[in-house]
Amino acid sequence: MAEKIRVGIIDDNIHIVEILSSFIDKEGDMEVVGTAGDGIAGLEMIESLKPHVVILDMVMPRLDGLGVLETLYRSSVEYAPLVICLSAVGQEDLIRRAVEYGAKYYLVKPFDFDTILSRIRELAGYIQPGSHMVTAPAAQNPQKNIEEK
Repeated sequence: MAEKIRVGIIDDNIHIVEILSSFIDKEGDMEVVGTAGDGIAGLEMIESLKPHVVILDMVMPRLDGLGVLETLYRSSVEYAPLVICLSAVGQEDLIRRAVEYGAKYYLVKPFDFDTILSRIRELAGYIQPGSHMVTAPAAQNPQKNIEEK
């Protein structure tokens, strides 16, 4: 059996975390390996659990989503997950900065769960089998995809 896609969720809304976790865990090819309610805890979760893909809320306490992306972008660590941003804010400047810092997708709430599952699977194509490493560095051709339901 192929390795499951390891997903991390960073969002301060526990209801959204529970719903996303439930949808993802029902899929046979992916699993939620960790969650966090703010950006600082999210960075710790990424470092310790090394998810392949992270679903990242942009508006959170302590450290917002842009701060998480910037920290990952500027850090010298060898590992960084592929990131899908979720936000109620669709400001062009915020989207542009998120993409500059390596976000692969930026989805505006309310979002469609099937779209998120599809984007996770699409990004999983960059994962090297049997490892926690991804083959597409954040600075290499980031895609700017804004999707609204």
